[in-house]
Amino acid sequence: MNKILSALFLVMLLTSSAFSGQDNYQDGEVLVVFKAPEGVHVSASGLGIDSDLRALVTSAASDIDSEVIDVYETISELDGNIFVLLRSHSKTTQELIDALKSRPDVVSVSPNYKLRQKSLSARITPN
Repeated sequence: MNKILSALFLVMLLTSSAFSGQDNYQDGEVLVVFKAPEGVHVSASGLGIDSDLRALVTSAASDIDSEVIDVYETISELDGNIFVLLRSHSKTTQELIDALKSRPDVVSVSPNYKLRQKSLSARITPN
């Protein structure tokens, strides 16, 4: 199940990037999948991700001069890795990607692509 969710998330990221073009992402933001530490089960409760895991991603963000904007708790729990949105006010998206790619605790990293919903009339075709 975890591999299926990971694959779906990656397909979603790749699909959004394929249709978005390089200029359609939020500069200074990246979506990151961090590996959970060996033997640690990622669980989300009503209070959020375990404080030790939150400290891990907060420390990683601080290392590259960025901050944690959101931790996607449900998908993290289902997948077993930690899905996070990071933002930096001093680095570009590409600089963040380059810094994160070299980290052994990062599974994947991509720009935070802007997705636009088509108008309702464009999505519905009466029969």
